[in-house]
Amino acid sequence: MCMQKTLWEQTVDFHGHECMGLALGYRIAEAAMNELKDDCNCDCDCDPDDEMVAVVENANCSVDAVQFITGCTVGKRNLIFQNTGKNGYIFALRNSEKAVHIMVKEIGEEEDKEDVLSKPLEEVCRIEEINYEVPEKKKVTALSMCGCAEEI
Repeated sequence: MCMQKTLWEQTVDFHGHECMGLALGYRIAEAAMNELKDDCNCDCDCDPDDEMVAVVENANCSVDAVQFITGCTVGKRNLIFQNTGKNGYIFALRNSEKAVHIMVKEIGEEEDKEDVLSKPLEEVCRIEEINYEVPEKKKVTALSMCGCAEEI
């Protein structure tokens, strides 16, 4: 009998191991999806994952969870890294005016990743609706086989 893996287990597989940073990123991404997923205002058949933009203010394990759960990636140009050294994240939709800034709350030294995964979201992170100008979706310029630049 084949058992379906949970989203957490899939996230761990993507990242390579379980850790506190991954658990925090998992909850941050969960909060972002809860806040924004229903606010996609377009009437097209676009992939909402392509419309979401994530700005991460650090480079740690949490970013892998954000990437896996939201679908934001550097390659799609909707995962933006701004190394401020803070533990905050901005999420916005390109076709909506809504954006949120999510900050990790203070986690006690005695707490572990299971505590982070089981607590209510409001105990793990602070969510604040903000004004944020979402960067335009840029076209990618690539070199063709003959060396000419072309937009893709």
